Amino acid sequence: MYKEELQEQITRCREMQSKCRIDDIDTFIRLSNRIEELTGKIDKTEKQLVVPVQHDENKTEMF
Repeated sequence: MYKEELQEQITRCREMQSKCRIDDIDTFIRLSNRIEELTGKIDKTEKQLVVPVQHDENKTEMF
């Protein structure tokens, strides 16, 4: 559920960006930074969910 909440925030930020006036570049940049931050959190969360898979007793591979 955490990922869905982050994606909803990203969607809202993108919608707000699309409504930004051309002369309001500061808000546009802040929204871009927020989108980047949220995307990074999603990526970090997904990497933590990766579980090692063992094919034999001596070899462990990460997928």
